[in-house]
Amino acid sequence: MIDGHARLELAERTKTTVVVVMFLDAETDAEAFAIGILLNIAKWIFGDQDKVTWATASRRAAVERALHTRWLEARTEVAKQLFEFYPDLERRYHAD
Repeated sequence: MIDGHARLELAERTKTTVVVVMFLDAETDAEAFAIGILLNIAKWIFGDQDKVTWATASRRAAVERALHTRWLEARTEVAKQLFEFYPDLERRYHAD
């Protein structure tokens, strides 16, 4: 899976010559999505606490939508890592 696949597709359509992507070791699109969220939060984790709060909050709706539609299964290891940032979602989606 590629984190940044939408950027890559846009770059191809607009004939952009350079685009930054990251290859992820993920078995499914949902797992790659979750890893991407964790990577995005990790970019801010050692910075200002406000930035960490913003990064976490700005991605919460996407994580909840993925869990609600069961596109991302709550019992996967990567979902459990997300629950460190979203404990209320863990309670809601009953991850063991």
